[in-house]
Amino acid sequence: MGTILQTCEDNLSQKSREYSDRHTSEGWVYFQGSLYLGSTSEMTWQESRQYCQQRGADLSIITSVQEQTFAQVTFKDNIWIGLTDLEQEGLWKWVDGSLLDTRFTWTLRI
Repeated sequence: MGTILQTCEDNLSQKSREYSDRHTSEGWVYFQGSLYLGSTSEMTWQESRQYCQQRGADLSIITSVQEQTFAQVTFKDNIWIGLTDLEQEGLWKWVDGSLLDTRFTWTLRI
């Protein structure tokens, strides 16, 4: 259980900057083209994902060391990310269906 981390993609167009400005005023945090929202509510992974989806987003797909560091520094507590083996135990997939890249060193507490 822990902080929920979710992300919405943003392509830096004027419209998305306005979208970003509006969302950052609502507690979202902008980092490298994405918006993130933290919550201190304790939920299961499935509840956290539903929470995200109700807000038009999804749990985060961490794709770089920089993003991982950002998540750890910004959302200090435990966080849920968009990685699961619910379909098949031991086969880790992101919420978009892509497989976990095992070349990436994971230090996030999941």
